Amino acid sequence: MEFQRCEMEKFIQLGEKFGLEREKLLKFVEKQQALEEKRREEEREKKGWQIKEERDEKRQEEEHEKECEEKHQRLEEERRQEDEKKEERRRREDREREARQQERELRKLEMEAELMRQKEAAEAAKREHELELARFAARNGDGHIT
Repeated sequence: MEFQRCEMEKFIQLGEKFGLEREKLLKFVEKQQALEEKRREEEREKKGWQIKEERDEKRQEEEHEKECEEKHQRLEEERRQEDEKKEERRRREDREREARQQERELRKLEMEAELMRQKEAAEAAKREHELELARFAARNGDGHIT
């Protein structure tokens, strides 16, 4: 209220400076007050628009940050899943490598066992042959093995 009174006094002084009196001064002051009120209203609207634009910008920034964070989280999840896949693949390859190693060991043991059977069979055949020679020599009365 005090502001409006000071403003009115300012307009009166201005009107008087221009040489206005009574009715003309009153119309001048009313017109100036209306213009001032219109200017203040425009200023409020402008400020309102600025506030709205600032809110919109802030909201857009927040949305952008949220999108970036979600994208970052998706990338992290994809990276984590990829790491898990690599780890599973490495474990599977290790199991397969170990299985192949065990197969080689088994084949080696089977070959060693087969070799032992062949040696035993050869020794048995040799003993059988020597026994046959001894029987043959004993039948011939010789007693020597030549």
